[in-house]
Order: sequence, then C-alpha cells, then structure tokens
Amino acid sequence: MKRLIALLLSLVLCFSLCACGAKDNSVTKKDENGNETNETTDVALIDDDNATIEFNDVVLIDDDNVTIELANFYSEDVNWSEGKQNEKCVTFKTTNKTNHEIVINPGKFYLNDEETFVSMIDGSMCPAPGKSGKYSFYVGYKDAPGHKALESLDVLYDLEGSFDILNVYEDSKKNNSYEAEFSIKAVLNPNETKTEQENEQIYSLDDTISTDVVEFKITKNEFANKVAFGTYETYYRPTTETKGLTAGEDKTFFAFTFEIKNISSSKIAESDVCGGNIGDKMALIYDSKYEFNNGFFSDSVLLKDSALAYIDPLETREMRGLIKCASEVADAADKPLYLDVVLPTSSGEKTFRYSIR
Repeated sequence: MKRLIALLLSLVLCFSLCACGAKDNSVTKKDENGNETNETTDVALIDDDNATIEFNDVVLIDDDNVTIELANFYSEDVNWSEGKQNEKCVTFKTTNKTNHEIVINPGKFYLNDEETFVSMIDGSMCPAPGKSGKYSFYVGYKDAPGHKALESLDVLYDLEGSFDILNVYEDSKKNNSYEAEFSIKAVLNPNETKTEQENEQIYSLDDTISTDVVEFKITKNEFANKVAFGTYETYYRPTTETKGLTAGEDKTFFAFTFEIKNISSSKIAESDVCGGNIGDKMALIYDSKYEFNNGFFSDSVLLKDSALAYIDPLETREMRGLIKCASEVADAADKPLYLDVVLPTSSGEKTFRYSIR
C-alpha cells in the first residue's frame, strides 16, 4: 500500500514539473470591456513589473563598417531628480566589421515623426575591431524641462532615427564620419512601410512645391570641389579660381539655387524658411540611407542689406544652398539622390522630397 501511494505521489510530482516547464507563447490582454483574452505571440514577456521583449536577427543597419541589430525592448524604474518613472529602453547589438576603432553615437530618434528624448545608458558605443557589444538607451517623449516616459514597450516598434558613425585611424587625418539611418517599423513591417513610401510624392526638379505659406522651386544644381566665398554676387557659386572654399579630401559640395515666394498675406522671416544651418531645413539623401546636412544658405539680397531679413507678401527671393558630402555621392550616378526640404505651413512645417537623379 505504501509503495502504491509513493508511486502515485511521484506521478503527480512529475506532471507538475512538466506543466511548470512548458513554454507558453500566449500573452494575456484585457479588452476595452475588461475581458481577458489570450493571444499567441513570438515575443516572450518576462516579469510583470519589468517586461522584456527579445529579438533575434533583426538587422537595422549593415554597411562596410558596422552591423547594428535590434536586441531587445525592456522597461525599468528609474529615479530622476524630477521623480520616479518606468522608463522604456531599447538595446542595440553593434558589430565593428573593420580593423580600426569605431565610435558610434545616437543621432536624432523619432516616434511618428516627433523627435524623442534619448539617453545612452551604457556610455559610448565603441566595439573593438571585429567584436560586438550591446548598448541600451532610454527613449521617451520630450517634455521640457525633462521628459515623459513612454506608455508601453509597444510604442518602440515605431522607433526610427540615425546613428553618427566615426571611423578612427592611427593617422587622424584619415578619420571620417557619416550618418546611418534606421527604422524598426520598416524592418519589422516592410509591407506597411512600402505602402507609405509608395503613397509619398516625390517631386522632380521641374516641379514647384506649394504650401499655404510659400512656393519653392530649385532652379539649378551641380557638384563642385570649390566654391567662391566672399561677395554677394559670387557667394557659394562653383569656381575654378585659386581663391575659394574647398570641400576637402574625398569631399565635394552639392551647390544649388532655389526660389522662395511668399504667398501668405503677411511678411515671413527668412529664418523661418531657411534658418541659419541648412541641416535644420534641408538634407541630401544618398542611396536612400546616407544623409548629409552639413552646409549653409546664402541670400544675395540679405548680404547687401541685413535689414531685409523678412520676405514680404508675393515677394520672390533667390537663394543658394551648399551641402558638403562624400565625393562618392557625385561619382555614383547610378545610385538615387534626393533632397529633402522642410517648408513652413500655417499649421507648422512639412517635409517634401525632390529627386535629384
């Protein structure tokens, strides 16, 4: 009898252990009526208070220098000076594919076209040559003077942005940097992203773009290794003369002329149209992934008279832009090249895209 009872207890214990070890790919959620539903998912949520979503083989950036993969989303409580928040974090696995040092820093991160708060948790991203490392970031909503935590990890599926990648050599003259963009949504939901891109209008160089505030048109563009730099007549014009502003080794300038017409009923500040730094309003996009926005604007009218900082209603003003980029951008005629332009509207700003080639 004792042996029978012992056998039965052993069987009960065995089945209990099997139940505990079974993998459950379902997540319990509550609908709007408070009813619980089970949904099957490939993502495992670990710990109720500090959830983690793991990813495998989700490559966001892969070029000759680095591979950056999405590793996980997770949340943790953080005590800031403003108070405690349950922060949402993203981890990237970064591999240095070169034989030299690389330093990677986050550029701007966005959620649904809104710039986010981002803070590196682990210090600089500096994987050794041929090695990989994992680096995590807090991501939240900008909320001056601090920030506001995201409401859930699911929001991070829409995260996109860029990294600034610096190649560091023993000979510092060879150092160079570039910007590499990523989009988690584009990688995890390629069909949805493709539809959005198909619906996005791309303008040709002959097109005039209109908002309810301005009309914009590119009238001329070319690449140049050197531009004139001085008087308003020659400011930022390509030149072969000895004097001038030189792009530098393995660099070139994308020089373009454009017209802005104020079609609103009141004068507008030229700075609202173009700003001082070209990176705030325009960017050259090469091969659909490399962004160049280091450059300047020039206005011959404003250079002659600094009082003309405003564009009157129905006035058309000619301006010039200059963006420094890698020489490859000019040489690789078979790869696409776009110019993104941010223009004012009555409700804010909107980005438009020109196809340069």
